[in-house]
Amino acid sequence: MIPEKDNGKRLYVFDLGGVTLDNVDFRKKWLNTIKVDEREFYRTYKEYIWPIMDGTMSVEAFYSHLEKYFGIKIEGDPFYEYFDPTLNKDVAETISRLREDGNRVVTGTNNCTPHWRFIKAQGWDKLFDASYASQEMALSKPFSSFYKYILEKEGYEAEDAVMIDDMEENLEGARGVGMKTFLLTPEFDRKNLYSSLLSL
Repeated sequence: MIPEKDNGKRLYVFDLGGVTLDNVDFRKKWLNTIKVDEREFYRTYKEYIWPIMDGTMSVEAFYSHLEKYFGIKIEGDPFYEYFDPTLNKDVAETISRLREDGNRVVTGTNNCTPHWRFIKAQGWDKLFDASYASQEMALSKPFSSFYKYILEKEGYEAEDAVMIDDMEENLEGARGVGMKTFLLTPEFDRKNLYSSLLSL
């Protein structure tokens, strides 16, 4: 049950990879084990990652594609086994403070089933009041349907919601539906995130 909103309280939507979590790119470690042409790997990965994130294709189907494409054998579940992110403690502190202030704080993330399983095993989904993962929604950023879905489920108007992401393209999608946005670059001192969000 979503709590009744107090006047002046906002909905904050945090991305995970590159915002709440660091060290999310597992592909280099995986590439070191399968030893295929790097450019070809990234090209086919880019083609297949969108249906994986939308939940219309399983990672197992992608593994089968790689086996056939490169003539190799994929062992285990690399999306899970080589995924080793770390929690950004300054961002976690900001999330906690925003919630303590009475705001609604959720995550809106482009994700996949093995990564989401890892994240939940760490308990990081519990940082938020609710979680919106693309593979479960069958919707992904930067498309407007992703943001509209969250706003509708949360019962907030777009002007009362803030999207925090590390990709400008995703923020353009959020601005397109009327949300406020904050671009979290690698250079930004995350210790200043709380005060910066309050100033929006």
